[in-house]
Amino acid sequence: KISNDSSYLQSDSYGSYTSDVEYIIEDSVSSVESVISQIESDLEKQQQSGEVTVSRDTESVSSQVDTANEAGKQIAVVDSSVDSADAQVITPADVDTKGEKPLYYNDLTKTQKHIYRCIKSAAENMTEGLFSIGAVSSNEDRFSDITVAFRALSADNPQIFWLPISYVASSDGSSLALSYRKNGNNLDYTFSSSQKANAEKQLNAKAAEIIAEAQKLSSRFEKELYFHDWLCKNVTYGYNGSENCYTAYGALVNGVAVCEGYSRAMQLLCDKAGIPCTVIYGKSEGIGHMWNIINPGDGWYHLDVTWDDDADFDLARHAYFNLTDAEIKTDHTIFEAVTPDKSYVGNDLFNISLYQCTSTTYNYFVKKNLVFQNDMAYNAQRIAQEVSAGNTMPEFKYILSGKALETFLNELNPQLLNYGLRISQYSKLGNAVLLGFG
Repeated sequence: KISNDSSYLQSDSYGSYTSDVEYIIEDSVSSVESVISQIESDLEKQQQSGEVTVSRDTESVSSQVDTANEAGKQIAVVDSSVDSADAQVITPADVDTKGEKPLYYNDLTKTQKHIYRCIKSAAENMTEGLFSIGAVSSNEDRFSDITVAFRALSADNPQIFWLPISYVASSDGSSLALSYRKNGNNLDYTFSSSQKANAEKQLNAKAAEIIAEAQKLSSRFEKELYFHDWLCKNVTYGYNGSENCYTAYGALVNGVAVCEGYSRAMQLLCDKAGIPCTVIYGKSEGIGHMWNIINPGDGWYHLDVTWDDDADFDLARHAYFNLTDAEIKTDHTIFEAVTPDKSYVGNDLFNISLYQCTSTTYNYFVKKNLVFQNDMAYNAQRIAQEVSAGNTMPEFKYILSGKALETFLNELNPQLLNYGLRISQYSKLGNAVLLGFG
């Protein structure tokens, strides 16, 4: 009799990324009352639906950012007392759009691209205080553009790991700050300039070490698999009391990360290895979640490294290794893509754009010939081959319809006796099953 031993089951409670934007509106003089009123009006529907929290708390931003980290929130402070005349004029950063690297930047409007490049310049140079993002047209929904541009910048650039999860915007939307210590606010980068330089060296050195091993492999698929398994075996899911757990630095250098850190680390490694890869936002088990979209050779696939990290047995699972849209949607919700006619003020439940994932060629189990068939003799033979090759806990994809998995495994056991094997335990994750023998 097959026993579904709970000790084999991996927790599926992984999640939490910087979702659900909280807009803090700070009142000042009557000259800006109309602006505040408009912002409040824009946020009212999202507030009623629970998508956004509107707060008038004027305590320092730093204390609220700490709380936001634990709750997985991103804070945008619209400060009515900010004088845009004080904003620095900066040179927008260049964005390299050549090559195969997927960039959400390419899907932005002209205005959003300009804001993106200004934020990128400020972040790369660790600009302190307000910086200008350009004049505001009366027809522009500038706060929505800022929200979208900030999301695209964050998603495209895992190497800017010191980017804070919050920012201050002037009431007219013409200037921003990533580091700001006025009017009761205390907002800053996650590293100081001197710390950032050393941290970059640490991150680049660790990434180079991992990539050097991966480059010995011949295909994108094998390199992707190496990165995936390395992260599963060397990163612990959890929080370390700082924003680093949301970053590639936290995953690769500190070895501690939540789903956002796993995803950004995978993206960074793939970027450096020349494998097209980006991140995608959604939910799973009702919790904000992030994973990867990757192209190993013939198109786009979903890759969720976090959910494949089996901490109980220190194993790299492959249930979420290169899935189609239909497969990932069985237990993941993908946020919708940005549409031109919608405002994203106070809304973090979106993707810049979506990639169509329909191919199965580079699914781990398809590629490795580890998919159960209706032929029990064939299945037993493949299991025996895996065990003989040293894989004492083989993992197979189970997609047969009309038969419960436990029933299927019980019918498989008599065939396995021919090879001296008997399945005594199993762990199901997604459409994959991990087998234990005894």
